Amino acid sequence: MRTAVALAAFGLVLCGCAPVHRVDPVTSTHERERLNRVLQGRRASVELVGMPEGSGSSLRAENIRVAADSTSMTLLRKPGKSRALMGEPIYRVRRDTTLRTSVIGRVLVRRSPSGAILGLLRGALWGAGAGALLGAVTYGGPDLIVDSPAVAAGLGAIVFGIAGAGVGLVGGLILGATEVYEFQ
Repeated sequence: MRTAVALAAFGLVLCGCAPVHRVDPVTSTHERERLNRVLQGRRASVELVGMPEGSGSSLRAENIRVAADSTSMTLLRKPGKSRALMGEPIYRVRRDTTLRTSVIGRVLVRRSPSGAILGLLRGALWGAGAGALLGAVTYGGPDLIVDSPAVAAGLGAIVFGIAGAGVGLVGGLILGATEVYEFQ
């Protein structure tokens, strides 16, 4: 029973929300420099403070450079419904702009390497769970390899865990993991 509770807790933690980093770019030079290193060369979503939800309070940008009083970025706008091969919108309209740092609520960044690791772990966990359940349910009686429902569940967990890890790895590489930087 303890093992099941531990696996359930591990699964909830693993499949939970994106990691959230609280930063104070206005007063902390160290945090501002670290944030600029993370944002360098990446596209990100910038959410503004004081805007009602769903009213365009999220901007898609690249070349983001955070300073104590202002933040410069290149805004990206997608013209129509053009999509690239992997489903990422094609951004053709670009505009350089500068905003006060105080109006930025948070910045969301996708990172592929950490997405691959999380995808691998999530896929292995879900695959092993589904395989164990499927193996235990479909056990029909002893044969040459499988002699009990527990062995069937174990074999199902191994086979489906490996398959799930592969699918999760590929999905994590494509989708990436989202890291959230909340401004204080």
